[in-house]
Amino acid sequence: MTIATGDLAAFEKAIERIANRAYATDPVAWVTEKLGEHVWSKQAQIMRSVAANKLTAVQSCHGVGKTHLASRLVLWFLATHPVQDTMVVTTAPTSHQVRAVLWRYIRQGHEAGGLPGFISQAQVPEWKIDGHLVGYGRRPADHQQSAFQGQHAEHMLIVLDEAGGIPKWLWDAADSLMTGQDQHLLAIGNPDDSGSHFFTVCTKEPGWTRFRISAFDAPALTGEQISPEMASKLVQREWVEDKQLRWGKTNPLYRAKVLGEFADADDSLIPLSWVTAANQRWQEWNEAGRPPQPGRKIVSTDVARMGEDQTCVAVRRGDVVESVTRYAKQDTVQTSLIVDAQLASEQQSLAVVDDNGLGGGVTDQLRHRGRRVQAFNGSHGTKIRDSSGVWKFPNVRSASWWNLRELLDPAGGSTIALPPDDELTAELTTPKWNTRAGGVLVVEEKDSVKRRLGRSTDSADAVVMAFWQLKTPEPAEPGGRRRSRVHKHRGSDTWE
Repeated sequence: MTIATGDLAAFEKAIERIANRAYATDPVAWVTEKLGEHVWSKQAQIMRSVAANKLTAVQSCHGVGKTHLASRLVLWFLATHPVQDTMVVTTAPTSHQVRAVLWRYIRQGHEAGGLPGFISQAQVPEWKIDGHLVGYGRRPADHQQSAFQGQHAEHMLIVLDEAGGIPKWLWDAADSLMTGQDQHLLAIGNPDDSGSHFFTVCTKEPGWTRFRISAFDAPALTGEQISPEMASKLVQREWVEDKQLRWGKTNPLYRAKVLGEFADADDSLIPLSWVTAANQRWQEWNEAGRPPQPGRKIVSTDVARMGEDQTCVAVRRGDVVESVTRYAKQDTVQTSLIVDAQLASEQQSLAVVDDNGLGGGVTDQLRHRGRRVQAFNGSHGTKIRDSSGVWKFPNVRSASWWNLRELLDPAGGSTIALPPDDELTAELTTPKWNTRAGGVLVVEEKDSVKRRLGRSTDSADAVVMAFWQLKTPEPAEPGGRRRSRVHKHRGSDTWE
């Protein structure tokens, strides 16, 4: 009997699907044998949990392949379940995390494994097999709650990647799909926000099988034998040791990125979760094509010279800090030229320069070039109060840092966007605060922060200054000094 070519291809495809279904309860074996990839021990535990349990939550440190793990579970699930009755839904806080991270890994594995169907590379990635939509990825803003709730299949896998940034309504919508026998949900991400629903499912919500991955669980630190190719992609001991020195073991960023712990401290001036939320807003702005923001360009500079500290330049417009750039071992002339080049693009742009010590030279050179300059001196006294009008500050440094804290506070509906930058995040989240008699709020002294962090908060200081600009320069007083009026986003204007 002769079998037509088309019939033979269909027969071979059916045999392959039957063979794959034998792996339906063992994703580790499928990834190992069908994709030829090594699965290290913690990944194997999580994969088997997803296959065996409805709800699996994973709080993970940086650099252990958490998104790669999620992608392999998507591939396994769709390869081992019947096409007509299977659906995979994935989401992450931003389109970049969905399309350019998770689904990039999925596409790579799909191609390497010769898996059936076609995966689109559109803004909303979709996987179709024989015309059936079997999987897709969307950010929360692209979901309609009713439509999400309407996605039902006998076999379903839901992946919430970077789960700390997933809104509560989407968790509820995902939960509404978990009514059948073979529905599974994986929530995985960095433990950045102790106010998120991800924190709740990782700590106290019943029904979840929970995992925490620390960098100290990684093969490079445990000695677990893995392939050289995988070893090169996972976190290394040198990285952990570097972050311990740069951030310190008590810094919230170290606890989240290295230990995989939820880490907001009660006495941190700016919680890690607030910075993470500002980073997400920046990513959304960047993905939207960097739409112009209202207001003039602010270029703030924390000036160093030839020592260990760095000169840092932050460029801000409206609520967005567009960039933070660091320069090592350069003199004040070089610094003034860099700032001048930033100011030259717009006539109304304003420079904010740390005028204490070396910064005075940069201030003078920019003024000689006719630039608008605000001289910032954190040691000066101030009559500014906090947004409630109750608390006073001992100096401009404490007031300006507290101002940024208030602007980042989600309770106030923050719209501040900060570039994702681990060094900046570490510096913003290290300082602590306290109170003194007489209703005075005090931000930890810079030297104290430097001892704990191991370096100066140069980048963070530049960002703090970018949001503490003067409303208008006033005429010079006798002796060449200027009186200036401080403009804050909240509260009244106050003479300095």
